[in-house]
Amino acid sequence: MGWWLAAVVLHVVSLIAVYVSVASITGRTPTGALFGAPHIGFVVVSAVVAAALVVAMRNGRNGARITLTVLGGLSVVGTVVGLVFALAVPTPRGATVTLGGPVGVVVDLAQTVCIVVAIVLMYRPHANAYFGRARH
Repeated sequence: MGWWLAAVVLHVVSLIAVYVSVASITGRTPTGALFGAPHIGFVVVSAVVAAALVVAMRNGRNGARITLTVLGGLSVVGTVVGLVFALAVPTPRGATVTLGGPVGVVVDLAQTVCIVVAIVLMYRPHANAYFGRARH
């Protein structure tokens, strides 16, 4: 459960890193769809949904475990693909760009590690037994 909650917290930290990075690059407060109310609302709603799924998983709901696996897997793939493209595509000055800057990369990698560890732990033999007991 702790690994999932750490991933949720790191997701929010990642948003803050992107916001600060863009503000420092442009010299002004970021606005628009990427940083406006819709995006912040999405982050808050996704964090609440993830936390609710974690609690349901902790209560033995196998459906929550499967949903967390699918969503976590999509997050890992999206992060890896995003980082590969960001690091592989040079800017005109020859540097590479990631929205969150170096801090964002570290936070995204830490979040990805948390998700992978959480998924692995959810399918260990003792966890399978736990979810098996919860069905009866």
